[in-house]
Amino acid sequence: MSKQNLVYYLTFEDIQNRNILYNSIYMNEKTNYYISEDFSENFYIYLAYYGFICTSTSLQNKFYLLAEMQFEYAILDFKDLHISKKIAQLIKKDEFTFSINTKFEEVINKLEEYHKTNWVEDKYKNLLLSLKDYKTSNIDFKIISVELSDKNTNELIAGEIGYKIGSTYTSLTGFSSKEKKYNKYLLKINVIISSKAS
Repeated sequence: MSKQNLVYYLTFEDIQNRNILYNSIYMNEKTNYYISEDFSENFYIYLAYYGFICTSTSLQNKFYLLAEMQFEYAILDFKDLHISKKIAQLIKKDEFTFSINTKFEEVINKLEEYHKTNWVEDKYKNLLLSLKDYKTSNIDFKIISVELSDKNTNELIAGEIGYKIGSTYTSLTGFSSKEKKYNKYLLKINVIISSKAS
């Protein structure tokens, strides 16, 4: 690993080296951002498997994969999930359709529409699209879009992109239509649906 602009430059070989992974990355309590020019599916999947959450960034007019080894993680155990009365009533109204991986590209396009400045662009966007059908024999990885659509119009009104490794789901980013009256509940409902993403 070579130090570059207050973050470390990371390669596929670095994360496959147990000494670097455990002693230089996992044990490092001061630096948790790493950049790479490797936008390959295998590298991304292995980064996720080893605990990195990846976004993207531009530094000095160059586009990088930005891998973060977060110092703290939040875990939601779905068996202990409490669904509020308001959410339960909203679900009972049966005004929405929930789906998984049926509007994958539309979710990605809506992310760009709702978040004018975001990290799902260029090579990262292409990487997500290529991961949708990508299979690896070593790791149980699946990229997932969770979609919430208006039942009458089929309009996509909220969505999320994430991935699962084994039985663990990691949320990357999402959007919620600002025009809909139930806006504040939409992503909460997505969390419930994400728990079923398998």
